[in-house]
Amino acid sequence: MVVAIVGAVGIFSLAYTGGGVPSRLLLAKGGGGTCVGDCTSPTVSITEPVDGSMVSRGSIVVIAAIASDNVGIMKVDFYVSNKLQCSLAVAPYTCNWNVPKGANKSYSLQARAYDAAGFSSYSNTVSVIAR
Repeated sequence: MVVAIVGAVGIFSLAYTGGGVPSRLLLAKGGGGTCVGDCTSPTVSITEPVDGSMVSRGSIVVIAAIASDNVGIMKVDFYVSNKLQCSLAVAPYTCNWNVPKGANKSYSLQARAYDAAGFSSYSNTVSVIAR
């Protein structure tokens, strides 16, 4: 259940758990007010390989990322050309990618981090070419 509260400084939504207990997350929907709980999206960045790298076709390439959040990271997903390759719940966040055998193909690598409040964010996109 969600209850809307209208106050002098804005409109707020307060979510309740199944047992009628208010959740720890209070989100400000209008001007003024403050957010209580985890109101910050995580950050994530791919650290390996670097953008523009050449990778050997038929090899295993380690994709590495760093992720942070003000409360904690729940998981990091790794994508190669928009297809999910790995999902990890604990650091270090690394994914072993089997590079296809086709030569002169370009691939985009990206990571997505999630936190406990349900926020997520995408990393920078890294492009690599299989040779």
